[in-house]
Amino acid sequence: MARRELGADLTQQIDRTQQRNPLPSMAFPLSPPTLTVSYGHWEEKICTNAFPTHSQIPTAPPFPIRRREKKMACSYICYALVFFLILLALLGAGFGLHKTLQLRQKLDALKQSTSYEQLIPALEMQLGDQNTEDMKKKEAVAAHLRGAKDIRSLQLQWQSSSFGAFTAGVQYKDGGLVIHQDGLYFVYSEVYFQGEGCNNKYLQHLVYKKTPRYPLDIVLMDSMMTRNCMISDTWSRSSYLGAVFQLMKDDKVHVNVSDVTVVMVDASKTFFGLYKL
Repeated sequence: MARRELGADLTQQIDRTQQRNPLPSMAFPLSPPTLTVSYGHWEEKICTNAFPTHSQIPTAPPFPIRRREKKMACSYICYALVFFLILLALLGAGFGLHKTLQLRQKLDALKQSTSYEQLIPALEMQLGDQNTEDMKKKEAVAAHLRGAKDIRSLQLQWQSSSFGAFTAGVQYKDGGLVIHQDGLYFVYSEVYFQGEGCNNKYLQHLVYKKTPRYPLDIVLMDSMMTRNCMISDTWSRSSYLGAVFQLMKDDKVHVNVSDVTVVMVDASKTFFGLYKL
């Protein structure tokens, strides 16, 4: 009973205190107000019912949106990057222009230091050397031989310096043409046969080469024919051979026949030659 009476007295005392000293209105108090009640040597702090209602509590402000700040930061970075690239391009162009001007100045100084009289002989010397080299490159490599009969030899012989015969870039030696330059050569030969009396022997016209890289003779072209003397005892035959071959240095090209005694030696009918393509 004593506690109930004490509680009722406290409630009445709190109501009277609130009526005499009303609390100021607060939008959002930091802490609830308290009331101190003294009973002799005993004091008790009692919270008053002064909290604001839910409708009186203000809503929290919205969080700031940072998209705009991020967008502005990206824009600043892009601008700085573009500016750096433009500056780099301008520096490169300026450096190239500077080097070009230096080279032009050096060229002008060189032109002034070299006189016209000194320049012309040097150019003529260079052109002369080039023309000499071109002439050497364009020098013809060819030979044309005419037949020559030698009773003591079983091999057909040739003349290399008369009746239109010549050698250029090759050498006539021991009945054949010695090659000095590797390359493609057109080799040709014609032999005119003439005789009397018929027999069954064949006439052979042969073009072959000797090379230090192979121990035996290598046949390049070959032709065989009969004497064809059905009408009379006098007969004549002609054989022509010609083709392109790859010849190497120190190769030696020869022409021979099966019977030297029936070969008619004539500059326009029996000949042998070659030329480099």
